[in-house]
Amino acid sequence: MILKAFDDTFAQTIHTRTSYQDEDIEENAKFKIMHYHNEEGKTVLDYSLLDKTETMID
Repeated sequence: MILKAFDDTFAQTIHTRTSYQDEDIEENAKFKIMHYHNEEGKTVLDYSLLDKTETMID
């Protein structure tokens, strides 16, 4: 898997690459939503949820 993103702080494109083994892949799962709106209406990113998944209901 290759990920390309843009870092606004340093005005640079960031690249990362990784691979996965069969045991790393979860079936019937999706990533948890890691953003929400706070009381002021601003979008907040909760990076602690970056790699968290949840089982999908059929």
